[in-house]
Amino acid sequence: MEMALAAAAAALPPSGVDEEEWAAVSQAFLEEALIETVSHEVGHTLGLRHNFKGSHAYDYASMHDVSVTATRGIGATVMDYHPINIPSNRSLQGQYYTTAVGAYDKWAIRYGYTPVPAEVDLEQHAELAAIAAEGAADPALQFASDEDTPRSDGVDPAASTWDLSSDPVGYYTDRLALAQNLLAEAANRTVRPGESWALQTSTARGFMRSAITAGSYVAKHIGGIIFSRGHRGDVGAAPPVVPVSGAEQARALRLVLQIISHDFWLPLASAVAHMPKHIGWGCDPPSPSTDEYCMGLGQPELLSSALEVRMLVLTALLQPQRRENLALQEWTEDATLSLSAASESPPPAPPPAPAPPDVAVWRQPPAELAADALAELTASPSVGALLRAVHAALALPTASGPLSVRLGSAAMVKQHFQVQRAWLSLLASFTASGLGEEAAVASALLASVVPTSAAVPSDWACPDAHETNVHIHAHCEAVLQLCNLWRQGIDLPPVS
Repeated sequence: MEMALAAAAAALPPSGVDEEEWAAVSQAFLEEALIETVSHEVGHTLGLRHNFKGSHAYDYASMHDVSVTATRGIGATVMDYHPINIPSNRSLQGQYYTTAVGAYDKWAIRYGYTPVPAEVDLEQHAELAAIAAEGAADPALQFASDEDTPRSDGVDPAASTWDLSSDPVGYYTDRLALAQNLLAEAANRTVRPGESWALQTSTARGFMRSAITAGSYVAKHIGGIIFSRGHRGDVGAAPPVVPVSGAEQARALRLVLQIISHDFWLPLASAVAHMPKHIGWGCDPPSPSTDEYCMGLGQPELLSSALEVRMLVLTALLQPQRRENLALQEWTEDATLSLSAASESPPPAPPPAPAPPDVAVWRQPPAELAADALAELTASPSVGALLRAVHAALALPTASGPLSVRLGSAAMVKQHFQVQRAWLSLLASFTASGLGEEAAVASALLASVVPTSAAVPSDWACPDAHETNVHIHAHCEAVLQLCNLWRQGIDLPPVS
């Protein structure tokens, strides 16, 4: 929160907005942030716990309508961890933070503070049970707290910190578009006349933080499960376990693959050419007006950081729990439950809602990737469909066609091949993991990269060294060499 407040106070107005108007915006931002923070902490003093499903109650479009959020709030509770509500389409800006006590908060307080006659310790009074029953069918009264793994390693995408709306995929897509737009305006938005150019480096770091947050949290949809705390017999309650639909899993994977892809990072590559960084700790005592004169200048390690983000998102996408969930979903999809006539089964899951329209405003939209593989995941989510989609998005060469990569800067193309080599190492590790589906699919994908013959002509798959760059050619050759090592039964280097 402190970093967000400092950023709001220090940010320069966008083009077309004068200083006076921007000062009013900054004041509103700070006031709303303080209201939400104080409301959250007062909620704790009244006995309320965190509720990370509160942000999932309402659609994304309504969050930008002040006439709605001023009375209802951005989410259903102040006890969630909300990010700043800023759309990429700046004309839609509504409230930055929630300033109203939510429906869940009022309901929980009513349950906790309603006086009831003849109450018995450790027994739920009938009047309180009636209040609790109101939450079974109301999306605004759903609950998930710290034990429900609201972090990026959880399995319920509706129970997450730092997201907004009933469409987290749409929210994070919009968030990345905003980060890309701010990156393009970094110099004009962060550096005043007379200030150091090093100040804009924070915008590049913010772009990478947005990418890793979006990639790791959106990946929760893949193999994801929406849990309900409804009890047997609760009228209108959702089923206890609802797998995320294939269409929504494919939509989430599309965004994750774009973050891993070569093209997604080209805007950062073009923006960092004039971004030095400060080195050192500043003056003693510290002073904002003189600190830069007590520090040196250096080159920020943005290229290695970008690779690290791509690798972290890739490994988060393929974590064992996600693969296990996909296998379980495929297993239960075709299973016939043999229940006796006397048994009562949970209510069926409702049909999945169509995806909301994409409202993100990009300067440079990410490329569409792996359409056929995403269609496979939509039709039938499985571990195999996930692995084939990643493989297709990374554009490795195959026995039926040459390597295909859009050449940008030499450094970014080399990084693309680094990600490819890491992927081959992951596939090799899956082949050694046993007889499961990931082992079978990984073996087939590795075998598809090079022909059966161990001798592969250099001009078959890799760009010609004279037409591109000798170092790029070497990186491409290394991809093929890894496959040949795997064919010979030699362990590949692990992904670090």
